[in-house]
Amino acid sequence: MRLTIESDPQTIRRYEHVRPARGWGVERCGVMCTGVERACTRALGHTGPHVAHGRLGRVRAVWDADAATRARPEARSRVVEAARQGGLPSRRSGGALRALVRWATDRVSSVEDLAMLILFLAFLGFAVDWFLRMLG
Repeated sequence: MRLTIESDPQTIRRYEHVRPARGWGVERCGVMCTGVERACTRALGHTGPHVAHGRLGRVRAVWDADAATRARPEARSRVVEAARQGGLPSRRSGGALRALVRWATDRVSSVEDLAMLILFLAFLGFAVDWFLRMLG
């Protein structure tokens, strides 16, 4: 089964209740739909069909898990391996900012912890600045 918004707009409405993966540290499935350049946006290890969302969370494509793994036999092993390791490998180049954000999201468990970390760094910067002004 493969449905797209272009070919079956009425049928695809049945899947409007499915939401994309969101939140800190939530990995997306990422299995590509055959014939269409869309990737599954549901959480890694989901049950049911793969669903690709567009802007504003609208469903753009739905396809069966068996069809996706038949087209890409390494997809299932990659997903299983990624689930064991805790996430999918990034498709884009990392970069320092992405690595810093990934490090922070792994260590910060809540928004309050993040706010306290930012506040601590601001006070630390203020103290270093004050100390340097006192010396100079």
